Amino acid sequence: MLTNMQKDDQKFTPRQKEILRVALHILAEEGTGALTMKRVAQHIGFTEAAVYRHFENKRSMLSALYSFVKEGLLERLSPILILDRPPEDRIKAFVNQSIDYLVTNKGVNLVLLAETIQRKDPALRKAMLVIFNTFKNMVQVLLQTGIASGQFRPGIDTEVYATCLAGMIQGALTRHVLESPGTKSFNILDSKELIAECFLGGVALRPSCERSFLDGK
Repeated sequence: MLTNMQKDDQKFTPRQKEILRVALHILAEEGTGALTMKRVAQHIGFTEAAVYRHFENKRSMLSALYSFVKEGLLERLSPILILDRPPEDRIKAFVNQSIDYLVTNKGVNLVLLAETIQRKDPALRKAMLVIFNTFKNMVQVLLQTGIASGQFRPGIDTEVYATCLAGMIQGALTRHVLESPGTKSFNILDSKELIAECFLGGVALRPSCERSFLDGK
């Protein structure tokens, strides 16, 4: 399954990657309204024409950004699928790395999702779905490995559980983003272990997690 996902990776030139990193920074810090070809050029020190040589327009750059985010997730998460560690440890590492990536990039998945909904663009909707399915498919691989080794409950619906894990991370990230800076009562980084434990409580052959990661208890 990992091989199939990698076949779809879009290849970017080093210069395109540089532009997309800056675009990702602007998007995460200021939102899509601030993302313009001119602003990207100013951040890098290019002329605006130089940016247009690599991307036809803002929509083209935004579309590429979805693929760039997917590649970033794959680069961070795919090595976990082949770690020589127990399935539970792989799940914990996967949650850890997922949250680290999303927090470092200021909840870019939430920004892209909002952009997708606002623009009502079928191509962007499809690109966002690819990001979601990439994440979901990797979780399914981890779950299937745990089932095969006898450490996760047989017969669980891996697609449903993978979607649930995405929702847990998305919900925690939403709270993290919405709380006012300096007054945060919820620390998503401190809650990574609890998120993994709560998820594992539903799939592993052991008692369910009784703690609430949203309460931080």
